[in-house]
Amino acid sequence: MKYPSTQQTTLSFLRTTLTGIALGTFLLAGCGATDNEDVGEIGTGDVICAPADTLACYTGTAGTEGVGPCTSGIATCSEDGTTWGNCIGEVTPKPQECDSNVDNNCNGVVDDVIDIDGDGFTVCEGDCCETAADCAEPALVNPGAVEVTAEDGSESGDENCNGEVDEAAVLCDSALALDDGDALHAANALDICDTTYALVSAAYVRADGSAFGTSRQHGIQTAFGSSVVPRLGSSMLALSSGAARTPGQPGACTTESCDGSGEGSPPAGFPQDVPGCQGDLNINDDVALELTLKAPANAKGYSFDFKFYSFEYPEWVCTSFNDQFVALVEPAPEGSINGNIAFDTQTNPVSVNIAFFDVCEGCPLGTDDLLGTGFDTLDDAGATDWLRTQAPITGGSEFKISFMLWDTGDSLYDSTVLIDNFRWLADPVDVGTEVVD
Repeated sequence: MKYPSTQQTTLSFLRTTLTGIALGTFLLAGCGATDNEDVGEIGTGDVICAPADTLACYTGTAGTEGVGPCTSGIATCSEDGTTWGNCIGEVTPKPQECDSNVDNNCNGVVDDVIDIDGDGFTVCEGDCCETAADCAEPALVNPGAVEVTAEDGSESGDENCNGEVDEAAVLCDSALALDDGDALHAANALDICDTTYALVSAAYVRADGSAFGTSRQHGIQTAFGSSVVPRLGSSMLALSSGAARTPGQPGACTTESCDGSGEGSPPAGFPQDVPGCQGDLNINDDVALELTLKAPANAKGYSFDFKFYSFEYPEWVCTSFNDQFVALVEPAPEGSINGNIAFDTQTNPVSVNIAFFDVCEGCPLGTDDLLGTGFDTLDDAGATDWLRTQAPITGGSEFKISFMLWDTGDSLYDSTVLIDNFRWLADPVDVGTEVVD
């Protein structure tokens, strides 16, 4: 038998070794075969390995081998020695699974599902759109978004990722008691329902922010008199400097002036004087609902409806007895007045001096909305039509809004405000108040 010379053996060994090193480097760098791909495709048809020889291989991203479940596999040389087979047994990074308790993506952290679009929600938290391949604006689609109908007639989407498109508003204001003292239920009466993102906190307070207990100065009404019903859902919130009740209800006033919370401290900049009218700095019987809200990701504004009643009308128009309703927002949006977003086109705060006072004897809207409210029998009085105030907001931001009402100048001749139909808006808006149908 003829054996190869020592020189031939050495050259053959070196050739095989160098070929193996080069191939191993190629494979370990992640540029070789992937699953269902033949390693031998990198061959040239020349003999590159000994049949049945094996080689460690890994086709995952560099730095992930040996991390979590990721591990190398084995490639076997073909029978003719010209190719390496598939990398069998390797485990490469996979998308992170929710609550798997496994580092599926092999980055060294267990269950770190990435919020790809940065909207505060991951797929594990119900985000149905993380990339532009899923929807047009991923950052605006998530469980914290508001469902909107496309106004231009284009196809709507499932903005809040609940599996439905343009579903009806979720309501939470049924079966609420008139004297319910829970401020969260007052928010529900305004049609603010979602405590997972929208409703952060709620409290009854006085105008200076101090605590305000259960009182007949606030109430949840299913109707106000014989003509006025909620704008949305089953209930609406009533705040009063006297009693937020109608005749026949427990705690209702029997005169035009009822005792309330007493002398109060107004917020900075209030009471706001009306140009040409005598003002007063003293407030009494103040009451407020203070809400901390977090805007949905795609919200660009919000609105609410309200209706103001007062015994001050018409005798005390343009006097120091100027009861006021304000909606103070922190941080104050552009266009607000000392943070107040509820005022008429002349920037007058809501009072008997406001331009919208259209419900009274001889007024454009007559007296129907006074019937059965107490404002129709105890003394002559007046009210506004339903008004809507809107303001801009940055999606995802947190803010505080306080709906406040007080008597100005003294504690006589009470006023009441109804508030309902709080809504998030997906279109840009400016601060403003207008009459609504």
